Amino acid sequence: MTGGTKEKDQDDNKRSFVGFDRDSASEDGEKKSISMNEAAAYSGARAVISTLLGTTAGGLIAVYRGNPVFLHTALTGFSCTIAATACSVSERAAAVVMSRNSEVVKGDFRTHAIGGILGGSLIGGIYKKSPSSGVLLFTPIMLGVALLEKKAHSYRQNELERIFGQNDKNDS
Repeated sequence: MTGGTKEKDQDDNKRSFVGFDRDSASEDGEKKSISMNEAAAYSGARAVISTLLGTTAGGLIAVYRGNPVFLHTALTGFSCTIAATACSVSERAAAVVMSRNSEVVKGDFRTHAIGGILGGSLIGGIYKKSPSSGVLLFTPIMLGVALLEKKAHSYRQNELERIFGQNDKNDS
């Protein structure tokens, strides 16, 4: 194994975590697909973020309303964890399947919409006995997540280009 290949693999691993710039065909024509480990790590990160946001929101609402803080904090965090897990696992599963079956796959709005539909129907069926209400709630939320991820990715890329572009100019 040459040094260049190892660096290229490390660069691919750094770039592919968010999933927006993950094409299924590499530069040398070799087909890439999203691994299950990447999908699990990505879903886990989303669940942790949702749990933190849910517990914070639950605690603040409980304090505002004068309700028991620990109970509301725990229940809200648990509900957010379940919802995030259902939607993000569905979205990542769609991304894995699409990356193995299509020419170009990006973690785009299609996979997020599928995640919102599948995860939302599951959550709606569990909580309200009406899958359609979950779909109507979680599909727009997942599309919003896709938009935020896309904007965060482009911001990150622009900052990296700005930082490394300045280093390249200074080296000359």
